[in-house]
Amino acid sequence: MRILDLLIARQVLGALALAWFVLVGIDLVIYASAQLLRLDRLGIGLGALLEHLAWTIPRRAYELFPTAALLGSVLGLGQLASRSELIAMRAAGASKLRIAGAVLFTLSALLAVVVLGGETVAVSGERRAQAAMVRSGGGGVELIGSGLWAREGRDVLHARTALLDADEGLRLRDLRLFRLDEDARLRELWTAQAAIWREGSWTLLEVRRLVFSEDRIEDVRHPKLVWASELDPQLLRLGAIRPRYMPVRELRAQIDYFERNELDATEYRIALWARVFYPLNVLAMCLCGLPFAFGSPRGAGFGRNLFFGVMLGIGFWLAQRALVNLAQVYGLDLLAVSGLPALAFGAAGIAWLRRTR
Repeated sequence: MRILDLLIARQVLGALALAWFVLVGIDLVIYASAQLLRLDRLGIGLGALLEHLAWTIPRRAYELFPTAALLGSVLGLGQLASRSELIAMRAAGASKLRIAGAVLFTLSALLAVVVLGGETVAVSGERRAQAAMVRSGGGGVELIGSGLWAREGRDVLHARTALLDADEGLRLRDLRLFRLDEDARLRELWTAQAAIWREGSWTLLEVRRLVFSEDRIEDVRHPKLVWASELDPQLLRLGAIRPRYMPVRELRAQIDYFERNELDATEYRIALWARVFYPLNVLAMCLCGLPFAFGSPRGAGFGRNLFFGVMLGIGFWLAQRALVNLAQVYGLDLLAVSGLPALAFGAAGIAWLRRTR
């Protein structure tokens, strides 16, 4: 059986590597083509763009691995079936479930490396990719065009532009600070051109301060004004990064901050559970497609079965994402919605393999 496991692993890994390379290459070419058309508008050089593209490869590989794993497992077994090697394995006493187990064990070993890379290399690479654009452009990269919102206690901050410097420092521009009282009524409104973090506090530049009282509004202007707040610039910097590009540790820190200030952390919870259930979703996705790899290689419908296997696996992945979006809209439990589909489809795939052994 060890020889059979090695044969299956070699076949699956070979098909997976080829599919992975092609998928990442296509994704990279499509993105590069779009960026080349915007090269003059971005104000960066071709060398900086190539560096940017190179640093995004680990993140793209992480995101496309589930599809590559599905294609590799189904096509790998399909190649064995085309040479009648699957028939020989089953004649030697290996059941469909045993063969599928060898495939899943191979994928699990590779998954451990992919998950580790997704938490470290992919995250670091994505930020270095942004830094490459910054260095070439000589300024900052606007990460959130609609603005950045934050809350600390009864103070609510809105910055229309959040810029990430080349050293990953955060600069806020064109901001408003709403200061509320205990009854959530507006007490003061500050507007400022920029905000800088210095020695444990925020320094606001070119500030206009409106103080609201019962009978009048006081308008005061300051060239500089210190906002004594414990709002961590690191949390703001994380808020300017897409949640799906953040590792588990940073997602938890951001969720803790949102919960402490009674803010909606749904988007970050979705990204967190997507990270946590990533290995389970990949294996369940492959289990959906594996039963279609078993069949008579001489039958006219064998290629059709392989196609249906791949489509079913991809359909599971899309359905799982659709359920998460519905849970976000209707307030369903994100943990259950993120984990139960993978368990259900995985159990169905195992039952199918056992029934047709």
